[in-house]
Amino acid sequence: MNNIKNANLRTINGVKKTNGLTNIKIKIYEIEEKVDVYIIEEENFKYDFLIGLDIIKKFKLIQNEHLKITQNNNLNQKNKIEKKKKTKITDIKENNFQTKIDYLTNNQKHEINKLIEKNKSIFANDKYDIGTVREYEARIDLSVDKYCSKRPYRCSVEDKNEIEEQISKLLEKKLIEVSYSPFAAPVTLAFKKEDKRRSRLCIDFRDLNKIVVPQAQPFPLIDDLVIKTRNCNYFSTLDINSAFWSIPLRMEDRKKTAFVTQEGHFQWTCLPFGLKTSPAIFQRVLSTILRKYKLTEFAVNYIDDILIFSKNFYDHISHLTQLLKAIQTEGFRLKFTKCTFATDSVKYLGHIIQNNSIRPVKDNLVSINNFPVPKTQKNISAIILDPLHNLLRKNQRFVWSIECQKAFENIKKLLCSQPVLEIFDKDLPIKIYTDASLEGVGAILKQTQLNGKEKPVAYFSKKLNAAQKKKKAIYLECLAIKEAVRYWQYWLIGKSFTVYSDHKPLENMNIKSRTDEELGDFTYYLSQYDFQIKYAPGKDNLEADCLSRNPVLETNENKEEQLKIVNLIKLDDILTDQKNNEENIHENLCHIGIKQMQKKIGTVYTAKNLTKNIIQFCKNCGICIKNKSRGNDKFGLMSHLGPARKPFEIVSIDTIGGFGGSNSEKKYLHLLVDHFTRYAFILTSKTQSANDFVKLINNIVDTDEIGILLTDQYPGINSKEFKRFLSEKSIQMVFTAINTPFSNGINERLNQTLVNKIRCKINEKKNKLAWTTIAQECVNRYNDTDHSVTGFAPRYLLYGTDVSILPHELKEGKKTEMDWICDRKIAYKNTIKSHDYNKKLFDKNRKDMEFKVGDMVYVENGNKLNRKKLDELRIGPYKIIERISNSIYKINTGHKKSESNNFHITKLIPASTLDGVEPVELDFETNILEKIVCPGGGDVKNII
Repeated sequence: MNNIKNANLRTINGVKKTNGLTNIKIKIYEIEEKVDVYIIEEENFKYDFLIGLDIIKKFKLIQNEHLKITQNNNLNQKNKIEKKKKTKITDIKENNFQTKIDYLTNNQKHEINKLIEKNKSIFANDKYDIGTVREYEARIDLSVDKYCSKRPYRCSVEDKNEIEEQISKLLEKKLIEVSYSPFAAPVTLAFKKEDKRRSRLCIDFRDLNKIVVPQAQPFPLIDDLVIKTRNCNYFSTLDINSAFWSIPLRMEDRKKTAFVTQEGHFQWTCLPFGLKTSPAIFQRVLSTILRKYKLTEFAVNYIDDILIFSKNFYDHISHLTQLLKAIQTEGFRLKFTKCTFATDSVKYLGHIIQNNSIRPVKDNLVSINNFPVPKTQKNISAIILDPLHNLLRKNQRFVWSIECQKAFENIKKLLCSQPVLEIFDKDLPIKIYTDASLEGVGAILKQTQLNGKEKPVAYFSKKLNAAQKKKKAIYLECLAIKEAVRYWQYWLIGKSFTVYSDHKPLENMNIKSRTDEELGDFTYYLSQYDFQIKYAPGKDNLEADCLSRNPVLETNENKEEQLKIVNLIKLDDILTDQKNNEENIHENLCHIGIKQMQKKIGTVYTAKNLTKNIIQFCKNCGICIKNKSRGNDKFGLMSHLGPARKPFEIVSIDTIGGFGGSNSEKKYLHLLVDHFTRYAFILTSKTQSANDFVKLINNIVDTDEIGILLTDQYPGINSKEFKRFLSEKSIQMVFTAINTPFSNGINERLNQTLVNKIRCKINEKKNKLAWTTIAQECVNRYNDTDHSVTGFAPRYLLYGTDVSILPHELKEGKKTEMDWICDRKIAYKNTIKSHDYNKKLFDKNRKDMEFKVGDMVYVENGNKLNRKKLDELRIGPYKIIERISNSIYKINTGHKKSESNNFHITKLIPASTLDGVEPVELDFETNILEKIVCPGGGDVKNII
């Protein structure tokens, strides 16, 4: 045992004398550590072991509102994650990987498996498991100085929960952060390719993409790979996991990526998917890394897809080792299921690459070579050869003769040969002519040659399925563009090109974002490409017209994965339409209330859940919440600090101003009240400095110890000097929430009492004393008067002093110390009784509410005395970042001082949405939606 003897140890029960210090090993839950402990030998000491802040921190202990202690130990969780990670890679290898390398020898398989096992830490567990590139930052430059902002899209409760779950994961991984940016892009979910379930969070950056300055960056060409892969026999492909998220985004550009959900406003800290320049940025970063590590002789990347090629197996192992090391050093993660190792052929850039052989996956001539024999005059309208002219004449019977067949074969041969067909040139302008018919879609890719002549490069046509044939014209024409662009995607990404369509509404892609869900999906996919649509009359687009009427590819062909630069988006447009029309009625009539809105709509239309939806919509209107002075539910029941069980266990401080001029230059009265006895100390002063509050507290600490100090957030109290003083005196300070004077109710009530007394005395005509003298007299009289709550005078409860005004002769006898102790117990019971009564009155018209961390709330807009008449009454919504107590929450309002972000629950209003509310359902079988009156006509579905 250490030689330290008789040291003072401050505990929750006061100061104790210690017998010495020793070092022992203790285990709390899952953590075992050696700690220094003090030994106390005292029979009345009722605790076996007391822990302090140092042990709480070392053993990661947490106490909840029910006083239950738990441990925040991430070690086991980390081990579980590592075990899961290892199991996951092993499972993948056993289930999927072995089949991919069956052609290798056993020794070669062993080498590949050993390489993967050695680098298993580089493979991601899920899409959020990403690295961070260390020496690169993405930037976003805008062509015009403006911001893009849209309201969040409405969605179902199920989709909203999924969105918020993904937002939580992105926040947890610090891929996004809370935003205060003027930019705001809406979000929704996309269908997952495998099972058509909505799973991918999507940001609609279309408006932003229109003003983003393009970033020029060369992409690899298949012609270059022909030379590089010559005599190579082994190929591997590596896929970067959630590639764009690996690139940090420049701090000043983060605000441009801001997006909104129904619950919050966020911005990316990394390069987001959906941004037009993301492919070029990532291509530049990764290709720079390949050059940096001198890997370009055997590796090339196309965005996040890396190809490694080698002439023999052991060179290939060496190349893979070098590349994996570079990937790990730079901070990337790989998606194992998308990687292939040491194959003898590989699919890359739309081509199959083998030893000295590169062939396209798609045949750009198949739409011509497999062009069907015409069966009607309509099929042949674009073929202009003499043997076929007769078939186009009026009243001519359609007979396909031997001459017609020969002419038909000749034109196909001409269309597929030089000089008609040219080879694609990356440096020449690109033009795509598209068309759609009820049979299929077709397109021709053309380039203007150096001699100024426009020549075809490739052809495309595809049949429609039964469902597509029922679609309207704009859908089919847009489908033709999407399918053609996807067919030639490796030629088009990163290039500027022009699409020509004979459908005028598609010019410049002037399509409203959610008028049609399927059209919306097309535009989201196409927005990743740099192109414009121009109108071309049908007479100028005969070739594409011919291909669309004679489609070749089946509907299930051309289904390989498209580029994931922009995620596809799906939304429930019915809810969107309902929300928009509810909002229009509500806003156009200056935010009418629930009863007025029911009367306005209910007399004209009826629908299931109509009244319930109107109530929820009006109660959750953000404008109404922030600006209306009535109508909002009151949340939060009464709670209080304590009650104090002994003198100075809890004290509170407040300041009263405005006293200047009453025969004194002093302006402030500083007041300290003991919560147990209600005894008051005062200090009058010219200032509200830290020194004033130190003097006030010294009235007590010179003789007694203070446990907790409750106070408002005055500058002097919030100063470093005052906090240092409290720390030296071991006094815990608790701030009241802002703009909640009732949180310091004892002081507030005493303030009124003392000011009234001082006002009365100062205005007695005979009295010419300074207000400071009168204030001291009034507080003395207060301390000698029985308190309405405790039933005893504060001075008696604190010191046992007899303050009775009875003459000595009339008193029955002097109170003993035991009487004094008993009276203190009675005072304590009276305090509790008074609190319970006040709580019952306070809680009568209020709702019990428990907010959670992450909830969005509105808060009061400062003190009402400092607001202008037309200022918003509430501001927000802001996110709750900490629950301090049952009634105090820390809100992320952006205020620099932490204490100024603490709000009482009574000052909060939840930023609710229509969660849990059943949507208006249209029951056509029972005609539950009925048109009663509709002056001037109108569409029923567009009303609610």
